[in-house]
Amino acid sequence: MGCAGPPWSLVTMQCPSPVLLEALIDVYFDRMHWFTLVFHEPSFRQAAKHVLSRTSWHRDELGFVLACLMVSAVGLKCVVRDPSWIGHAMLAEESWDAVTLLEALIKEVRFHLLDLLDDCSIETVQVCSLLGTYYVFHASPTLAWSILGMAVRTAYALTLHCDGDDDSATGKDYDPVVAQVRRRNWNHILVADTFAAMIYGRPVSLDAAFSYVQPLDDLDDLVLGPGLSKHPLLTANSPRSVSSRPVSRQTFHELKYYLYDIVREALNRFRLLRLQSPISPAELVSLVEAVQHVRSLLYAWKADLPAVFDTNPTSQEAILADLDSIPDLSPEEQKSRRHLSLQINALNVTYNSAVIFIHRPLLEYRVAADSRQALSSETLQVVSESLQLSVNAALEMSRVPVPHLENQFAMSFVLMNFFTAGVILCIPPTTWPLSSIAHEAKAGTLRIIHASRALKPVTPIASHTEQLLTGLLRRSLQQEVDSGLHQEHNVRIESDRRYPASMDQTMRYSQQNHLPIQNETEARNEQANQVPVQQAPRFSQADRQGPISGDQMRMANVSLFPLTHNGEMEDANVMHSASTIYDENGNLVISNNDPRRGAIDYHYAEQRHQVDSQLDEVFGIFGQSK
Repeated sequence: MGCAGPPWSLVTMQCPSPVLLEALIDVYFDRMHWFTLVFHEPSFRQAAKHVLSRTSWHRDELGFVLACLMVSAVGLKCVVRDPSWIGHAMLAEESWDAVTLLEALIKEVRFHLLDLLDDCSIETVQVCSLLGTYYVFHASPTLAWSILGMAVRTAYALTLHCDGDDDSATGKDYDPVVAQVRRRNWNHILVADTFAAMIYGRPVSLDAAFSYVQPLDDLDDLVLGPGLSKHPLLTANSPRSVSSRPVSRQTFHELKYYLYDIVREALNRFRLLRLQSPISPAELVSLVEAVQHVRSLLYAWKADLPAVFDTNPTSQEAILADLDSIPDLSPEEQKSRRHLSLQINALNVTYNSAVIFIHRPLLEYRVAADSRQALSSETLQVVSESLQLSVNAALEMSRVPVPHLENQFAMSFVLMNFFTAGVILCIPPTTWPLSSIAHEAKAGTLRIIHASRALKPVTPIASHTEQLLTGLLRRSLQQEVDSGLHQEHNVRIESDRRYPASMDQTMRYSQQNHLPIQNETEARNEQANQVPVQQAPRFSQADRQGPISGDQMRMANVSLFPLTHNGEMEDANVMHSASTIYDENGNLVISNNDPRRGAIDYHYAEQRHQVDSQLDEVFGIFGQSK
């Protein structure tokens, strides 16, 4: 650090002791660094020890001092409701309350924010990134959007997007750590900007012409250690690792960067379509093409995953158990193993949230009823795939072991995505009432609600998730029951009209009126006139991990899209026909006169709008939670 400018000190608060601030920095690197990569831990700690030993600093130290305060604030946010953190005793000794200190740290950073922007340094990017991330999950969506935009502008001004592999040849002052920190921050800007655009529905701030992921080199702060790195799942070119590079704690970040790069591609393509509901058949075809393109990128990303990050739930459970069984690890390696396990779970959530986001437009936009006859079967197949893939992704997300992420900063990220998954899982009960997939979806929603309820003392977001999802699930269940009762009532009316009574009643009626009695064989044939349509799609875990087969999609299409006798789509606002009923196993039973009629009627007419409005509602509420 230099000595330029007059000395300065904190304005809005008394500086906490170095011991307390260092304890909060420890928390940050234990509970945030594995999820968000913007620093090089050894160099940051060394500089922090020098800076925090004083209570006044020179003007050119402003950026790093504010970075220390922001890191401390994020660390404190992770433990503010964690009674097991030993630092609460230190807070009491210095007469600090955790919430009061958190607010004071944020206030001090905000006081100097304009001066920090004027400095236009890498610390400006880091502080704005962390402050914006804090506001995304815990305070104000408007502030989050604006402050992340400041980080983007500063990154452009610092030409972080222009760094190349030949930078080391430009001069003798090249520092590999500084170069990698620049790249880490640029890549995080890509992620933060994309995520903010996803949840707020606003345009991305970064120019698509410069939105490229910067490749990272391995540094000392993210190695796994000798005992852990020798495991067959983590070594390079091992039959079990399926990776040409050794796995480290950096691998998660690289995979996450490229996953968000795919999401950014989807955002850009969807925005160029400029869609408004209802859309024309031609616009739906364009949307389907965009979804198919992005989906192919997603499948390619998934195919290249190292085995340790396999998103298949069964494989993931075995992998985590395998890692937990590695013996004779040092304390530092045990921490690395814990971080790696957290990264595996977080990448699973990120991947499944990307699947839902990519397919969500096909669940939201509707074609006008008088235009649906122009839709091809190929287009309808992709639309039906989108709902099924979204439901499957939501189910996988509901199985993530949330308690493992307790008191991690990523918990808020997981809970926000949990709500999205819960909203998706409330669709099957109204789309496929009383079916097996509806029951599975309700069980998944309950898993999310129960997990959120258990975390209510930890984060207010859990309380919002539980409250909003519980209300939505109740409405979904009521609509499922109403739909079933309505269908049964119509069936009875239609049955009374077509078949005046049951078999016994028919025999008595025939005898009394001297009518010919239908024999037993004819009665069975009459009963067989009602055939079960394929049950709502329920695929195996293996099926859920890749593209759905043609046979599976033909089954899904029957149950998803109502067709007329001419093979054309029927008006989606029409409820099930009077001949629709469910058998004792929950299978949809339809009269032979139209075996292709499905269960999309209710979903297509109303549920899509509910999905989008509920998501918008919850993000607004989450943005105001503290």
